[in-house]
Amino acid sequence: MLHLRLILRPRPSALLRRLVLLAVAAGTGLLLLAALGNAVRHPEDTAASALRLAWCAVPLAALAYLAGAVSRADHGSRHPAHPAVARVGRGRPALPAALATAVTAALGSAVALAGVARAHEAARLPAAGVATLLLAAPLTSAVASAVAVRPRRRRPAAPAALGWGCAAALAGSAVAGYAARRPPRVSALPLPGHLGGVPPLALAGWVLAAVGVVTAGPGLVHLCGRLLSWRRPGALRLISGRTLQAEAGHLGRPFAVLATVVCAVPAAVPAPYATPFTTVGAAIVLAAAVTAAAAATTEAREARRAVTVSLREAGATVGVLRRALLVRALALTSAVVVVAVLPKAAALALAVSH
Repeated sequence: MLHLRLILRPRPSALLRRLVLLAVAAGTGLLLLAALGNAVRHPEDTAASALRLAWCAVPLAALAYLAGAVSRADHGSRHPAHPAVARVGRGRPALPAALATAVTAALGSAVALAGVARAHEAARLPAAGVATLLLAAPLTSAVASAVAVRPRRRRPAAPAALGWGCAAALAGSAVAGYAARRPPRVSALPLPGHLGGVPPLALAGWVLAAVGVVTAGPGLVHLCGRLLSWRRPGALRLISGRTLQAEAGHLGRPFAVLATVVCAVPAAVPAPYATPFTTVGAAIVLAAAVTAAAAATTEAREARRAVTVSLREAGATVGVLRRALLVRALALTSAVVVVAVLPKAAALALAVSH
């Protein structure tokens, strides 16, 4: 009964996140079924079919990332989004989180199956393959949710990760820039649709740069908070800076992921070469990144609720708190812009130097 109340009676913000999760699961299911349909229609072209199916791992990973972020916002914070979660107990939030997320993703898979059936494609697809592919979204979401809300060890300090993240981002940009100027020694990895191929060394550089950017995100947010509270700050700067430093662990990585996706999607899927397959995949990744950042904002707000109450009791007005929120938003936007342009600036500097 408790699990049903968690699923059927969410708050409006949690319901909106669940609807986005359902849509992402439905889009992922459609891509998986489209890959299966292409394999059935063209049994002679096994390489292209395997390529399509392999690239479905990208939206599936975006679905897992979104499921974890939504579960943390709904079940993993100190003040959970649903009051009934508080009665589950601190030790075992994984079961209701996994159940709620699996049900949402299963509904998305059902929507994907209904869309394929309406297009009269379901009769041509093998039932075993359809069932296996449609189970991928609920199972992946459930596992990601259970892992996301389990008790975690203390993360390393955000400033300590800033140096390593910047170093990895610069190294990845240098590797990608070097690979782009040199003819590949091995065959390029094929991309879906009409996007051609990418040298393996360049792909490795992009991945390393993305990992570095995400690693550096919390450190940059923490640095912005320190700069806000530097040199005898007033009440507004002090509240904004200290709060931003405390929220760096919540907001740094999701917003760094969002900045990376916003920069990568237009470059990875250029408009003249985009196909429905690549467009839907890019939309899934972008929607997952935006919703995960919004969920992290909700998680941070719930975590600082006690601090907000203390500030109100100490005499802080609603106007001061709202202005502090605006200052934090501007500082966070600046950090996101820095995260987004860091690899490109490094690659441009490397190209100019050569």
